[in-house]
Amino acid sequence: MISVKQLYKDIGSFCRLLDEHQLKRSAVCLVKIFTSCLSQDNAVSVAKAIRDILPNAYIVGSTAAGIIFEGRQYEDETMVLVEKYEHLNIRVRQFSWKEKSARSLAEEVHRSFRNANNETVHILFSDRYYDVNNFVNEISALSPKIRLAGGIAGDLLASDTPGFVFTDEGVPSCTALAFSVTGEEAVCFIDVNTAQEPISPIFTVTGTDGCLIKTIEGEPADQWMYRYLALEDMRSFGDWKSIADNDHLIRFQMILEGHGTAGRFTRYDEQAKSLALYFSQIEPGTKFRIGYTNPSKCVRDCYALCQNIMEQPVECVFVYTCLFRKLYMSNSSKWELLPFKEYNVCGIFMMGEIGFIDGRNEFFNGSCLVTGIAESKRYLMPDISVLDEFTQIEDDMATMEFAMVRQKEAMSDESRNLITELKNQRLKTERHMYVDARLGLSNVLKYKEDRKRQKFNKLCMMQMENDDMLISFAGLDAYLDNTLEILEKIQAFLVQEHYDRHISFYCVTQSIFFLTGTEALSKTHFEQIMREIYEDFHFYKSSTLGLSQMARFVVVMQQKDMLQGGLNALQATKDIQSRFVVCDEKSSLTLTYAEELRVIELLNYAIYNDGVVPYYQGIRDNHSGQIHYYEALMRLIGADGEVNCPMVFLAIAQKYRLYSTLSHMMIERVLRDFANRQESVSINISAYDVNSKDFVNWFFRRLGEFPNPDRITVEFVESEDFRESEEFMVFVKRLRQAGCRISVDDFGTGYSSLEEVIRLEPDYIKVDGSIICGLKDKPKNMILLKTIIFLARQLGLNTIAEFVENEETQALLEQNGLDYSQGYLFSEPNPLGALPDFSRVYELRSRI
Repeated sequence: MISVKQLYKDIGSFCRLLDEHQLKRSAVCLVKIFTSCLSQDNAVSVAKAIRDILPNAYIVGSTAAGIIFEGRQYEDETMVLVEKYEHLNIRVRQFSWKEKSARSLAEEVHRSFRNANNETVHILFSDRYYDVNNFVNEISALSPKIRLAGGIAGDLLASDTPGFVFTDEGVPSCTALAFSVTGEEAVCFIDVNTAQEPISPIFTVTGTDGCLIKTIEGEPADQWMYRYLALEDMRSFGDWKSIADNDHLIRFQMILEGHGTAGRFTRYDEQAKSLALYFSQIEPGTKFRIGYTNPSKCVRDCYALCQNIMEQPVECVFVYTCLFRKLYMSNSSKWELLPFKEYNVCGIFMMGEIGFIDGRNEFFNGSCLVTGIAESKRYLMPDISVLDEFTQIEDDMATMEFAMVRQKEAMSDESRNLITELKNQRLKTERHMYVDARLGLSNVLKYKEDRKRQKFNKLCMMQMENDDMLISFAGLDAYLDNTLEILEKIQAFLVQEHYDRHISFYCVTQSIFFLTGTEALSKTHFEQIMREIYEDFHFYKSSTLGLSQMARFVVVMQQKDMLQGGLNALQATKDIQSRFVVCDEKSSLTLTYAEELRVIELLNYAIYNDGVVPYYQGIRDNHSGQIHYYEALMRLIGADGEVNCPMVFLAIAQKYRLYSTLSHMMIERVLRDFANRQESVSINISAYDVNSKDFVNWFFRRLGEFPNPDRITVEFVESEDFRESEEFMVFVKRLRQAGCRISVDDFGTGYSSLEEVIRLEPDYIKVDGSIICGLKDKPKNMILLKTIIFLARQLGLNTIAEFVENEETQALLEQNGLDYSQGYLFSEPNPLGALPDFSRVYELRSRI
């Protein structure tokens, strides 16, 4: 898929844009033109000029009440977007809605797009089409597979011109312009951020006339509104700025029951002396609550939307948002799209939006609708950390001040009750902001606050894997009840075992949760606790609801941003068959393009700014109690001074053939650091190094300059196939000739085997960490450890245990005669400057 876009100035700059992206003029593509400033004639002229350049293009156009281009908001621009697909088909249709019922129009659209298979049909209505709500309901009734996005074309605000749609052939009046992208490989995304919070009991509209609301609960609507909101001086306003500044009615919305949180803005029609809806109409019998636009809920919804978009491929994002959102929260379109800054998101402001939420199409006022399309497996990774600064955002103070004034003026019990509820809502804001309303679990915003007071260095993601199936089969409420049952039992377990002092539990979405561990808890202990939870809940059948729920768990440690690292790990491990995955510093994760670019920048900075540095972890001699042997672990220092583990950069370094460069720089630093020290040091060498003649020649030349090469141990980190190659055996022979020692990693699991040990005759064998971590609770691990120690003694080899993090494990290792211990109990990885000047005895110290 090729996507190009620009703020259109002239046809010459447009042609240069196509040439820069090597887009052929004969390409079959979709061209979308959105303008907030062009007249009808000028809009058609632009479309015709583009048709001359791209004769095979499908061209659609619409006005907008504002433009969002690459994340920035513009009032008087024209935006052109061109999308060329490799395997997908483009379909464009026009439908006249003049003198047609909503049902009739819906049937026409359904006939044209009835073969849609959960693909998105974008539809743009001209001339303030008022029956859009009924049209959307009819489409949902005709076909649940047609997912709509779009809405009512935005007015040209400067000239007060009603919105219109257009193509290169002209400006059809009273028209719905629809387009879709179809194909077996098409993946479409739709999600909505409404930010609207209900605050009243349920009421019923009892009388309507078109867009007019005549009666509510059998009472004239204007009188009813006065009783509940004490709005006495209701009047009409002539322009949008006056409406934003002076019309109290837009502070409160009608939140329709049974329609998610879809809301409607109302106005006062002086001529009809009645309430009226903007650009839509509803039927008598419609139930609603009074609500208001809550910025703190907007932030919460942003977090949820970001997580949802990471769960499926998306190559191109487009936003339909509402003029009311710009009027009511003037900067919302700016900050709520900040997580997508890397992706240069574009969009338009409309007079009302159509989107897909909770399994059905809905018409909205005041929402932000995010859509996406992909034909390849490219995943976005929004940067949710940019929302941190909004965790303290307060509800709209103008609404609150308005409520305080109205309370003094209120003449009825109803208005006092409603405004009291609004005040209570204000007092509850902090709790609502930090707790998921349906599941009662602390949310991401609460996690952001908690991490300011305590340091989390361990995290376990928990994702419900069959949530879509359960929701489709049993309904959303049943799924949430079942999930709540699991969450409550996990929380009860943490409290019962007193783990809740060091482990916190949070909710990202209704299907993704995470547990965090503080520094007071060792990595081994945290992993053991997570495995206990996994054993009880990775496959859970409710005894009350009878639903079976499946979950997978991903553990991450020592990340710069623990939550972002956990989300990355969850995405990167989605195709791994294991449902309990531990991502330690040896793990490399598959990253999104945006993350990949950030890693490339890190690599570039580190290579050219001496940022490839070794961190040394001590290996304790269990016979003498001293540390006189270290393992060198690679770290990259970025421009921000952060220290990055291999988990962050290893896969990208290998992908772009930079690993040998890093390895060369790393080993050079290690040899310099230890040239005048008395301790021994272990370095890691991979297939990338051994297969590089330049590296091999440099390495052995450098070894010849190093005093006492017998203080150098080489540990190989690669697959079994590599270790059996001829190049590998030649390299090992040369190491022996140079006087170096050899260590075999992951013994007991992984790639290392007894046959390999006999063939290589190493000096050390490292017992795999998974064996060490389970010594206390898994008898088979102890049997395996004793067997390894026995074999090592028979072969005259030294044994090293990895991941030693507590006294109990160390005591077991010493009792069984294991030679060396490596882990956080004795030594964290540290830079050279933090190492002692001489060997010294390290006393056991607990890290629990």
